[in-house]
Amino acid sequence: MVWYRPTKAELDKLEELGNPGWNWDSLEPYMVAAETNIPPDAAQVAQGAGWDSDVHGYHGFVNTSFRVRLLPCSVTSIAKLFADPVAHPDGFGPLQGSSPSGVSRACGRR
Repeated sequence: MVWYRPTKAELDKLEELGNPGWNWDSLEPYMVAAETNIPPDAAQVAQGAGWDSDVHGYHGFVNTSFRVRLLPCSVTSIAKLFADPVAHPDGFGPLQGSSPSGVSRACGRR
């Protein structure tokens, strides 16, 4: 399963489209509250897993973590050649934060 949180730009755009209160500042606390994050272990960190404890929740009903085995940087570098983000005309900008490997294309960092 994939756990994906929208970007600030995506959520703020919902409010701009006429949905009062549907913005990052009002919804981000609920996303954090829903999450129980499991930090990367030493092996995952050694493979390049990056993690910021300030942006995750720890007492919610959705468990989130890194894959057991991360893809090597060479694989993510090759993937970048085929999937560079392109600016979107809808104003959301490039897609960020999700991939089939659970890590970014920038060499295994989340």
